[in-house]
Formats: sequence, structure tokens, C-alpha cells
Amino acid sequence: MIGMFTGYYQHNSSLDQYDTFTNCNSGGLIRDTTRTSLMGGICGKTTENVLFLQCVNNTIIRNANIAGGILGFCSGSNTDPESALTNDTQLYSCQNNAEITGAHIGGILGMSGYASSTWSAVIDKCTNTGNLNAYQNAGGILMESLGHTYIANCNNSGAISQIADSSQDEHPDISCSTNEQVYGLKISAIGGLAGWIITDYDNAPDSTVANTIYNSYNTGSLTTLSSADAGRLIGHCLNQFTMENCYNSGSVSHDKENGSTCNHHS
Repeated sequence: MIGMFTGYYQHNSSLDQYDTFTNCNSGGLIRDTTRTSLMGGICGKTTENVLFLQCVNNTIIRNANIAGGILGFCSGSNTDPESALTNDTQLYSCQNNAEITGAHIGGILGMSGYASSTWSAVIDKCTNTGNLNAYQNAGGILMESLGHTYIANCNNSGAISQIADSSQDEHPDISCSTNEQVYGLKISAIGGLAGWIITDYDNAPDSTVANTIYNSYNTGSLTTLSSADAGRLIGHCLNQFTMENCYNSGSVSHDKENGSTCNHHS
């Protein structure tokens, strides 16, 4: 796990308060030669009850496995009934301006994990302007939600491109897993706001919330290989989700129209 401020941050469950990264700014370059790490411009991975407030990333990220401009991965909720907290990871008023290249990448957050009954991540008033170059999956704000993620008042203007992976020729020591091996996903997807949206009722049968995207938009262009799903807002979705007051003005270009039913056509 790699981050410019911390690789892995674990919340102290004995404290009934959010641990907060406030006004954090990063710049530079990070590269994973083995492509095995969770990477973030601020933090690689967090547990629940961590808040990122007004953080800005200008660090270029290259050859990532899973990466986000602010945070690479956040785990799901512990849903402690005695806690006054909501047991999620929150990102407010954060911005990524840097280019990210890797297998599974998001402009703000790479992946949010499973949640048992509440939000696993809340992303509000966040902006991505950095270009995203993905070997497999990408989203302008979020690459993938495996739990229940709430995105509101966010926008992406960075160009999102799915690119051919030549790392096996350049670095034969790199061992890359397929989508299906790692995530149970059989296809790749890129989206202006999110690559994959999965409301996981198998692992969260008692959940009362679904993935939600509200009041958000994409103006960045999408370019994908013919084998991938491409959506101007969402690349691919599974199960219930909610989208309200969202729009796209970015273009999509690829060899074959292969988008999912969640694709937005303007």
C-alpha cells in the first residue's frame, strides 16, 4: 500500500470520532514496478471512520494495480451498534489534478469495499481534472463500488482512456491478475463518473441503501478498447442504484458499442 502521506491508515475503534486528513496537498511521482499495490495520492488504504477534507493531489501515479487520486481503497463498514459514527470513509471537497495510469483507477477513489448495512464511502464536492489511463477499469470519480457508495456534487473533466497493456513485454516479472480472478468481473468498464457500480446484496442482505450518484456530471472524453463497456456516466452496473440530476457533455469513442444498460446517451 502506497500513499504520499500514508500507505495504510487504520481507525482506532475505541475512539468515537473521525480520524481526519485536512488540507493535505501532495506532489511528485509514485510508481509501482510490480503492479501489486493499493495506491493513492494521499493514502493507499483506510478502514472505516476516516475523513479526507479539502485534500489536493498533484502526484502522478504510474503502473498502479488499484489507485485513486486521493485514496486507493477503503474497506467496508463494521456497523458497530454502540458507535455514534456511520462507519464509512468520507471524502469532502477534494481534488485530483494528476495523471494516473494503472489497471483499476479512479480520479478520487479507487475502490470502496463491502458494507453491511450503511454507506461504505461518501464522496461529496470532489473534482477530478487529471487524465486517467487504464489497462482495465476506470472512473472519473470512482473506479468501483463493491458496497454502497454515495457520490454527490462531483465532476470529472479529465480524459479517460483504456490503453493496451505492454508491461508483460517490458517487465516480464510483473504478474497481472485478470478482472475475474480479482474481482469476479468478466469484462472491463470505464465511465465518466464511475467504472463499476455493484450493490452487493449477497454480502449485505440487510442493507437499506443502494449506490447513489446525485447532482454530478462529466465533461471529459472517454476512449476505450472494443472489448470494454463504456458509459458517459457509469461504465457497468449490477443490481439497484439511484442516479438523479446528473449529466454528461463528454464524448465516447471506441471500436464497438458495447456499453451496459447504465450507459448515459446524450
